[in-house]
Order: sequence, then structure tokens, then C-alpha cells
Amino acid sequence: MSEFSTDFPPVKIPGGGLELPYNIDAEKFVLGGMLLDVSSFQQYADILKEEDFYLPVHRHIFFSMKALFSESGHINFVFLEELLWKKGLEKKFISVVLNDLCQN
Repeated sequence: MSEFSTDFPPVKIPGGGLELPYNIDAEKFVLGGMLLDVSSFQQYADILKEEDFYLPVHRHIFFSMKALFSESGHINFVFLEELLWKKGLEKKFISVVLNDLCQN
């Protein structure tokens, strides 16, 4: 079973049981910006957490970006794609999602 077989828990308001508001386009913009400009990643990587992203795939991408950056000091599109594929996401799906992030 892969590390990505279970979703991250839903984002809830403490004590309220309601989900926090979210904006998928904003998530794409943030992830795409960090993917294209490593200085953006460096600026926000310590502020953001996986739980700040609503979509599980965005959480996985951010987690993998952090892992790559901590290992090598940069984020390579090809290595990110390969890491996500090795963790259990489908290659075609990964390519579509990452390309979409870079278009935003």
C-alpha cells in the first residue's frame, strides 16, 4: 500500500465541526509559483503546512516539494513528478496536475 493511499484529514474549525473556507485557484497559484520560483518556496515553506491545502493532491504535492527541497536545496519538476509517481499517484494524472499548476 502506498503512502498516498489515505487522504489527509479534512480541515475543520476547532470545536466547530465546520470546514474552513478554501479556494482551489489560490492553492494552484501558490503551488505553481513555488514550483516555478524556488525563492518563493523558500519564503513560504516554513509558514505553510500540508493542512493549509484543501485538495489532498495539493497536500501531497506540497509535502513532496518540501521533501525534495530539504534533500537537494531545489525543486525539480521531473524529480517531483517521479516522487509522486513512486508514492502511488498515476503518471498521467500527475503530469496533468503539475502542468495545470505551472499554467496558473
